[in-house]
Amino acid sequence: MKPESSAALALSITRRALLGACGFSIPVAVAAPSLWRREADQSQGRVASVQPEVYIDAPFKAGPFRTNQLKSPQPYTIGIPDESMILEAKKITFMGRAPGMKNVMLRIGPNWFPTKLTPDGSWSSEIDLTEHANGPFVFDVLSWDGSEGNFSININVRVHLFLVGGRDETPPVEVPAGHPAAGMALAVLMHGKVDEGWRV
Repeated sequence: MKPESSAALALSITRRALLGACGFSIPVAVAAPSLWRREADQSQGRVASVQPEVYIDAPFKAGPFRTNQLKSPQPYTIGIPDESMILEAKKITFMGRAPGMKNVMLRIGPNWFPTKLTPDGSWSSEIDLTEHANGPFVFDVLSWDGSEGNFSININVRVHLFLVGGRDETPPVEVPAGHPAAGMALAVLMHGKVDEGWRV
């Protein structure tokens, strides 16, 4: 005799109760306690709670991050190994996970990039860094557990990266009139040679 529960939840044991000396027996299906809880949760439409957190999986690994900046603002700049900081100027797919979050955006400088967020919390976004300036830049991952203006959790991550193979650029230098450095040149030592760089 098969238990009455469905095949997917067929966790039961059968006990045989003997009645007197007549040899009659009655199969008694006893479901495991974990099954009772699972069936009760499903019948009431409950969903297991998820710890809101953020991971970065590519092009480098970091995480998990769980600080809710909305309730307890804290510095969210993280450090990663030096070799992981260097990126080549090309199209790069940034990937990670953000279980418990509904929106994930990436930011490089003033530029914002949307991500593809799947139901399991995985996110990804391809960013073209081909024309980005060489040198250091800041990369942000920002996430929320709701829509704009309607969220209670905000988890952010900031990483300092370094781009190579991109566009050479002279950073702007502004020196007020009368400053002791006005008219001077910045000497940069590269490969044992002094290269006169930016004039201020």
